[in-house]
Amino acid sequence: MFLARQRLLATLLGALTFLALLVCAEPSFGNFPAAESLPKKIYDTIARSFGSSGSSNNQQVLDGGAAHEEFSTMDWSQYEDDMVLTFNFTSPREKKAFMRAAEVLVLDVWKVSKASADVRISRSRYRDFLRILPKSLRKSTSHSVMIEDLQHAVISTFPMGNKEMQITKESDIHTTAEMFFKDYRDLDTIYDWLDLLAATYPSYISLEVIGQTAEGRDLKAIHIHSRNSVDEKKTVVVTSGLHAREWISVSSALYAVFQLVTNNDKNQEGSLLDQLDFLFVPVMNPDGYTYSWEHDRLWRKNRQDTGFSLCRGIDLDHSFNFHWQASTGTPCSESYAGSRAHEALEVHHFSRYINKTKTEGHKYYGYLDWHSYSQSILYPYAYSCDAEPRDEENLLELAYGLAKTIRWTSGKHFEVIPACQDRDGFYSPDVEGSGGSALDFMYNIHAIWAFQIKLRDTGNYGFLMPKKYILPVAKEMYNSFKYFSDFILNPE
Repeated sequence: MFLARQRLLATLLGALTFLALLVCAEPSFGNFPAAESLPKKIYDTIARSFGSSGSSNNQQVLDGGAAHEEFSTMDWSQYEDDMVLTFNFTSPREKKAFMRAAEVLVLDVWKVSKASADVRISRSRYRDFLRILPKSLRKSTSHSVMIEDLQHAVISTFPMGNKEMQITKESDIHTTAEMFFKDYRDLDTIYDWLDLLAATYPSYISLEVIGQTAEGRDLKAIHIHSRNSVDEKKTVVVTSGLHAREWISVSSALYAVFQLVTNNDKNQEGSLLDQLDFLFVPVMNPDGYTYSWEHDRLWRKNRQDTGFSLCRGIDLDHSFNFHWQASTGTPCSESYAGSRAHEALEVHHFSRYINKTKTEGHKYYGYLDWHSYSQSILYPYAYSCDAEPRDEENLLELAYGLAKTIRWTSGKHFEVIPACQDRDGFYSPDVEGSGGSALDFMYNIHAIWAFQIKLRDTGNYGFLMPKKYILPVAKEMYNSFKYFSDFILNPE
């Protein structure tokens, strides 16, 4: 019922703005195209959704419910009318018109670059969306189907019949890991597994609760200790899961923790732990992450009250107290920054924890913030392209080194760009500012080296990476993480 009310509210907001826009629409938006002029592939997709594919779609719902009966709170039908489209731009004007139209209809834009954008849209709203786009974006060459059956793509990311792994203090961490990384895992399973990891390696790993979320869940950090006692502890911080639906970032961070600890036990990573401390916060958004498992797989923000009961949640990556900017849009925005900096409780607790550990002798040499998707390595600053980072030449050298390491690992290409370009591409300047990012906050105030890395892919699966890619992506990130750590120790 709550999800239905949210969707109804978004539809009403979009419809009201849509009607207003039609009254004062720019002539260049043109008239609504006849059905026969729609791109054939997309028109066929819509036609199938109301034709023969209706029965198969319903069967997928039944199959999904049977295969994933443990997820009884998830309403799979919320995705059955949806698809994801990719629009290609030939000019900044087209991109601006696309972003304006998506804002009008309160659509979920997954990714934006200079040349293209991925957007989730229901088949029933597709015609309305095209109507307020320029004629050039209605052509068959301008957009295509990225995910035709969103419901099936969502269902396929959940574990098949083993939602809850049986993890106890007596379990063997190595045997458990073989199963653990075959699927994405819910928060309780992740925390149980981390408890087991800490119990297995108590001499150099500790698990710390750094605060509670709005819904009372623990926000946990993993501290992997240097084996040498030194006054100044060179420390690397890794965060992931700031956005709830980016499950691949969480699994990759957990894999990095496991490899770092177990390889150290085999003396394979001895030099790193001899000279560095590591702090991981693998699930920065516990409430949002849990909500993405139980209610909406594509939820992005946290679950904090915004004063608007039908639109909960603050975007953690707009909440940090560095060039923070208030949103001029509604709390329904996927990038709502809150009413003040550090209003998001997770950000408040994380910042306080970082300050606390600094007083305990930690010096933050490196920060990595893992997200998905787009295969990009972003360097500071995000808030403005006019702001020049210190030591930019060395930042770029390190960024290209990370990209090269990933390419050597898997052959995948990662683009190196300033974070401001990614930020400017994604957010409407009339609604969301570009400030308040974790990257800028950590780089400017704490860390010497800092990057946000957006993991696979570039636009086949988006946030719904199939489970078979969990380990390949994790290995890419772990190797880049090792390169990052080695560079910190030997920057020359």
